[in-house]
Amino acid sequence: MGGLLVDRTLEGGVMNLIHVGVGLEEKPSGLLHWTAHDKHLDIKVEEYDSFGETAITLTLPKIKKV
Repeated sequence: MGGLLVDRTLEGGVMNLIHVGVGLEEKPSGLLHWTAHDKHLDIKVEEYDSFGETAITLTLPKIKKV
């Protein structure tokens, strides 16, 4: 399932945040630790080559409803 950013001008900043936050310059995958609305999430990030371009898959954890 793919998605697009509503504001394309944010794309570079978001990609840089993910790349640096996970340490993808040293390894092809890792965890991005994210806090939103007082919830701490560990987002699995995998970087791979797709037709000569870098692509990233984000796997979000399932959030249990209370």
